[in-house]
Amino acid sequence: MTQTVLLSPEEMSASILDQLAWDDRVEAGDINVEVIGTTARLTGTVPSYADKRYAQIDAMQISGIMAVENQLVVEYPSYIGIPSDPDIQSNIKTILALHRNIPLSRIRIDVHEGVVLLEGSVDSQVQKEKVEELAADVSGVMDIRNDLAIVPTETYQDEGIAKSIIAAFIRNTSINMNDINISVANGIVTLSGVVHDWMTRRAAEEIAFFTGGVTSVNNRLIVRVGE
Repeated sequence: MTQTVLLSPEEMSASILDQLAWDDRVEAGDINVEVIGTTARLTGTVPSYADKRYAQIDAMQISGIMAVENQLVVEYPSYIGIPSDPDIQSNIKTILALHRNIPLSRIRIDVHEGVVLLEGSVDSQVQKEKVEELAADVSGVMDIRNDLAIVPTETYQDEGIAKSIIAAFIRNTSINMNDINISVANGIVTLSGVVHDWMTRRAAEEIAFFTGGVTSVNNRLIVRVGE
């Protein structure tokens, strides 16, 4: 069995920079990284909101990182014409309307100086993240505040949600079910126990979040490296 090595803040910073340089979705030349404890702070500039979003996703992939302070500033190149706020709003609605699994009628979109506010409700975490992903690719978006609530229109029983999560854990070879306790109350999932690396902790949380009927996840899993 391979033992996970606990990285120092400097090593985590270097790993994030390597990840950003590897990712062709991100123009990382003007991104600075600082790690304090288990939190990565990203500063500098990027040429689009999509770059900003992908940079945060990349940082979260690094072992030991539990949170990201994304302070990146979007600066569109001077040769790109920036659409007006009404045009940005209209373009986001048009893109969302192309995806039949997104309940556009339940989503409110406001734009002020390129900052997009998403309000209303969707059925799942998958839909919530998809809406933000699609909006992020619209030209002129400077930032996104995703306040969409997860309100399933289908009725789910807590016991059924727990069984679905357990089945997904069993299918995942990196997760040992003996290490994790699962409780579900009114769609809110709580994960507790001890796991042996950060990737397992993150994988367990993502699986729980993407399970139908789940509205939020309390991840109380403790990482004890090397045990």
